[in-house]
Amino acid sequence: MIVNNLSSILFKVGFLEIKFYGIVYALGFILTYYFLNKNRKKLGVTREQADNLIIFSVLGLIVGARLAYFLFHNPIILIEDPLELFRIWHGGMSFFGGLAGSFIVAFFYLRSQNLKFFCFGDIVVIPATIALIFGRIANFVNNELVGTVSNVPWCVVFPKFDNLCRHPYQLYASFSHLLLLIILIITATTKRKKNLKNGVVFSTFFIFYGLFRLITDFFREDPHYAYLTTSQYASIILVIIGLCILLKLKKKTKK
Repeated sequence: MIVNNLSSILFKVGFLEIKFYGIVYALGFILTYYFLNKNRKKLGVTREQADNLIIFSVLGLIVGARLAYFLFHNPIILIEDPLELFRIWHGGMSFFGGLAGSFIVAFFYLRSQNLKFFCFGDIVVIPATIALIFGRIANFVNNELVGTVSNVPWCVVFPKFDNLCRHPYQLYASFSHLLLLIILIITATTKRKKNLKNGVVFSTFFIFYGLFRLITDFFREDPHYAYLTTSQYASIILVIIGLCILLKLKKKTKK
């Protein structure tokens, strides 16, 4: 049994608190911006377009993540105080909402600029996955998104949540994202060597993120509806979307 007494605050200067979770978000944005600029020629975008793309995508991510969180968990707060949507330091972000928000905004922006969405998607899913690896570790540090009650030797007590020993779900999820990153790098390398269609890395991200999330969420403390959580149902949808994109790409290749 392990007791998690880690502090979410890395350091404090006066009233300013630097939290581990905030650093992870910043890392995700910086990595995505770096990957976009590094691949500007491949994307066929100017620096200004790359800057606009990252700004719009980040805004879409934040709004989508917050909106989905409140809609599924506590819609009353959003009705009583709509500005709470933008107070991200209060916590409460839905991954699936953030994913949908960022990609929808990016899709319409790229379309308005006559640019290829799948080429963009193949690039950004890799830095996004790196951020997810550290994001789940940040959840562990924060004593949030805890696992189900367990008596396994490596079970963890999260004092900020309760005094029960639980599966370290956050670490399971972080490890699954590491596996996902390896799969994406292999897929991206294969795409480059065999000149595969744009979208193959993007669809692979959808398929394997959904599969891994479906499995790991059996160890997460969440309400169940007909044996599965809302995140697991969303994961199944993500896998189906990824498979549909992959099949469509294969048909185009055959033609």
